[in-house]
Amino acid sequence: MGLNCYHAISSLLDSMVCGSGDHRDGAIYIAAYLEASRLIYICFGVGMTKRQLRFYDLKVKAAARYEVNNEMISTNVVAFPLLDIMKQAVTVFGSVECLYRELPNEIKFYLADMCIEEDESKVTLLINKSDPTEPDQTISNPILGERQDLEKPDGFGNDYSAHVCINLIPIGPNLYSMVYESPRGGIPGAQVHSFINHLFRECRAHHKAAYKVAHPAGVMEDGRPVLVNALHTVDLNGKISDDFLNDLANGSLGRIELANYKNVGRVWDDSAGLKEEKNIIILRPEVAHLPAEGVLDALKQAFTKGSNFDYDEAVIVFKDPYDTQHTVVMNTEDFTLSDNEKYVKKAYIVTPDVNANGYGEIDNDIKNALYAAL
Repeated sequence: MGLNCYHAISSLLDSMVCGSGDHRDGAIYIAAYLEASRLIYICFGVGMTKRQLRFYDLKVKAAARYEVNNEMISTNVVAFPLLDIMKQAVTVFGSVECLYRELPNEIKFYLADMCIEEDESKVTLLINKSDPTEPDQTISNPILGERQDLEKPDGFGNDYSAHVCINLIPIGPNLYSMVYESPRGGIPGAQVHSFINHLFRECRAHHKAAYKVAHPAGVMEDGRPVLVNALHTVDLNGKISDDFLNDLANGSLGRIELANYKNVGRVWDDSAGLKEEKNIIILRPEVAHLPAEGVLDALKQAFTKGSNFDYDEAVIVFKDPYDTQHTVVMNTEDFTLSDNEKYVKKAYIVTPDVNANGYGEIDNDIKNALYAAL
């Protein structure tokens, strides 16, 4: 049986890596990967772990920052390709003892490992969290009546990992597909977002000259353009799940706000004590003209109109079929989620013998499954 399993697994893996093109189809690729994992489990008794994936679009933005009349002004400029920034990140990661972002109570998010594929098509970041505030773990075997406390040494924290995989080939202007996995109770998308922005800041701090651009207003000094900093950041926009579409279509729609931030900071009084934060249009559903099956189309039409007039953000308040109220922030341009983890598109992978919360280096089984999902 072992030999037959070996040949079956080899055939599947060959089709994934060296096939005639089917491996380029994400659904076929991940199906083959999961089947190979299942065979490993059956034939060799290797443990299997089910892990949850979350899907996002990552958008790179760049803004020149400079001072006018004692106020900081931001002007959008051309952003670096993400591949260039990730190459900078590799050099930064290799030059420091620990690349981390610290939160209160000594909770640290740190980059444990990263790799760019040889063909420069994808990058994987292993983002870890070390949390000394979490209680010591206890393991038990109730059948044997045994318990064991696992006490953390001083300075140590419970460790969690998130494998973050990004396709470096853009799907739109400065827009990239991203998927990540983290164990239950691990690292949420908001912290992945914050850490990638932290990584961008570290790249700029270690490559200062590369982030200097000519003053957007054309300011000159001694016959030369004045250079200002080009700050790079990312937006992490969640792809919407079927659960969101179902709850929205089968629930009850409440208030919709379209927000325009074009005139942020505009002064509304003589002493500059009142400044504009955003401009809002409020939409309310007319139930008689909005059947359940028409809600999604109506929202997309409203979002398209809003986006054409720089209303880039939408806040939707609705109740799901169980009468639970939700507030969701969305991007009008592409109908993605800004700040809601519940409704981000999810999937599951099964990986062999990787039942751990934290890793010191990228796990190839997890990485390959994520690449397939991309």
